[in-house]
Amino acid sequence: MTKIFLTFVTISCVVIGSATAEPIKLSYNSDWPPYSSGVGKKVNGILPDLMREIIENRMGLEVEQRGTAWKRVQLRVKKGLSDIFVTVPTATRKKYAISSKGIVYSLEMRAVVKKGSTAHESLQNDPGIETFHKLRVCDILGNGFAQNFYGKHKIDFMTASNVSACLRMENINRADVLIQPLAIASTAIKSFGLEKVLITLPKVYSKMGFTLLQSKKSSLQPEFIRKFDATLAKMKEDGSYDALVKRLRAKNY
Repeated sequence: MTKIFLTFVTISCVVIGSATAEPIKLSYNSDWPPYSSGVGKKVNGILPDLMREIIENRMGLEVEQRGTAWKRVQLRVKKGLSDIFVTVPTATRKKYAISSKGIVYSLEMRAVVKKGSTAHESLQNDPGIETFHKLRVCDILGNGFAQNFYGKHKIDFMTASNVSACLRMENINRADVLIQPLAIASTAIKSFGLEKVLITLPKVYSKMGFTLLQSKKSSLQPEFIRKFDATLAKMKEDGSYDALVKRLRAKNY
């Protein structure tokens, strides 16, 4: 009996990576609603709620979640000040973080245009990527997706500070199109009361798979990732993951 107990304690310590069982620190973008928004412990959104359910409720491990500027999120994980963030596992990020095998969340990238505009008509007639060469494309300064996607297709684009700024430019006819995740675009359009002015088109131009990325300087051991992947896989198998995501998407943040 003593041997069994000691084995359990050993496994638990390996997963946590610390005998003091400190909360697992997760960092999020503080300005990316509805996926994550809010500064410090006030962060909320789809991703924080999803991770709390998986790590805290399903795995039984305490989490400490904070929101901050996106560049700072990445820096904190790189330095080991935060244990985890959830994003696209790029080659650069995998230099300082270990990625889960399972996809935590998938984003569909769609085009947002002004209703009845030349861009709207052009993309309705030919939604192919070549049409973008004829349009004034707007995207977010420092957005890795934009740099890779438009760079690959040799499409010029202007930059703005955030999604809202691009949408305002579309509204006053200074930009034609913006590609963003569906929920991001819908939330921003609604927040400005532009539901009758701007429209998100149905074509999916790209999908981004977000994984859990664990800092290589974190005290968490690789066993944590394996346990996380197993938990996520079980949730997807029994249908609880899809039900949770559907509920979170419907929630009004």
